[in-house]
Amino acid sequence: MPIITQTDFTRKWKIFIISIPAVLACIAGLIYSIRHKIVLTDQALWQYGFFTKCIPLTDIERISENKISENRGAYLIKSAKKSINITPDLCDQIQFKDHLLARLQELDREKNSMSGRELSSESQQKLFEQIQLMLDRADQEDITLEVDA
Repeated sequence: MPIITQTDFTRKWKIFIISIPAVLACIAGLIYSIRHKIVLTDQALWQYGFFTKCIPLTDIERISENKISENRGAYLIKSAKKSINITPDLCDQIQFKDHLLARLQELDREKNSMSGRELSSESQQKLFEQIQLMLDRADQEDITLEVDA
């Protein structure tokens, strides 16, 4: 024979007890949304939220589009130990990602620069066209070209 009992709380107390987690979740969400931001400095990428994460730009191993269903459209920035998501709800998400990529390319150029002068973009284009013409001609006429490094 089952024994049934009820709490002696009034209906108002039951509603109050049920609503406490919802109110706490709303407060936490408000605090997080006010504090949540991603900042790109000259040397690091910072994410602020409940916790603060920092990835030095030199430690970034890859930037990829996140394919997980709840984060579809987000970009995942990974280092060996940490990861940061650039989610679609952030202001100017694509522009921010482009700034980050430009900064990483700039750091790479500084780190791996070659001695000598850099060609202008027009000169680079002319050089590429000349190389392509030589390759096309060699392809058409079955000519082998000797190329000096």
